Amino acid sequence: MVSYDGSRIRDRVHSGGRCGILDAVTKSPSLVRWVVVAAEPVTSVDVTAADTLTDLAKTLLNAGIELHFAELKDPVKDKLKRFGLFAIFGEDKFFPTIGAAVALYLKSHDVRWVDWEDQTQ
Repeated sequence: MVSYDGSRIRDRVHSGGRCGILDAVTKSPSLVRWVVVAAEPVTSVDVTAADTLTDLAKTLLNAGIELHFAELKDPVKDKLKRFGLFAIFGEDKFFPTIGAAVALYLKSHDVRWVDWEDQTQ
């Protein structure tokens, strides 16, 4: 699983980039099954961003990777619904917190995980 700062998406979408997500997936030392966008900084989505997210989701899905979102604000979700993206991605791809996304990932995948908060010095 790769977690990605949503503010990078906001900044890169308008320049036609794919936000470095594909680079992060490629450089990951382990198999990536999910990409979780930490979307709390995202305050709006326009048509260009919607198109970029759709293309990104398709590219990731073709590689066997699911695109998820955490902490997305309700007004942004509403815009995704108006663009038809909420239905395309699926309601199960949206989480209230990053922790909720991680918890479901760990529950559904056989991964050894130690939370950094639980590590002893």
